[in-house]
Amino acid sequence: MAEPEPGAMLPLDAIEAAADLVGADLFGVFEIDSTGYVVRLASYPDLGLQDPQVCDGPVPTRLVHDATQPHEDRASRRFGLRDIVWLGLATTSGTVVQLGYNRRRRFFSEQEIAVLTMVEPAIRRLVRGCAQPHPPDVLSRSERRVLALVSTGASNREVAEELVVTVATVRKHLENAYRKLGVTNRTAAALALRTPS
Repeated sequence: MAEPEPGAMLPLDAIEAAADLVGADLFGVFEIDSTGYVVRLASYPDLGLQDPQVCDGPVPTRLVHDATQPHEDRASRRFGLRDIVWLGLATTSGTVVQLGYNRRRRFFSEQEIAVLTMVEPAIRRLVRGCAQPHPPDVLSRSERRVLALVSTGASNREVAEELVVTVATVRKHLENAYRKLGVTNRTAAALALRTPS
């Protein structure tokens, strides 16, 4: 298995192995901030997540088996699934990386839960090694200026007008900043910019 790459949620081969570990119809790796917003994600197949807020408040940092929760609290009901297992792992940057195993037709067995419990320490070590965000100083001066304005709530057009550049230039600076910071949206990039490394 590859060593952790700083800024990644998990090495790609670790994500693939985690997805295959107990078998799931849908598998996702999410990095979630303290307010319940998804900072970045990878899902197989693509879940097409529309709402970046996945919960109200902190995400559990332990293994949670949905089928063992009270019936009215089961998330699987809201998503039209049979069962879900989450493994939440705290990072040093104050976020939680959550692995989500989802099944449409059958429950996870006790043996499958035991397997996930056994590998949890190894996955935790990988997440801890990967969760170090790229320092904001990897950004160019222009990328930092664009992100500073975006973090105030300015639209791409407003940023372009303020900096006297085109909207396409603003988009390109944002794309480059997202890639360098390992994030997928403006909220996550602005958060990474103001989080001390």
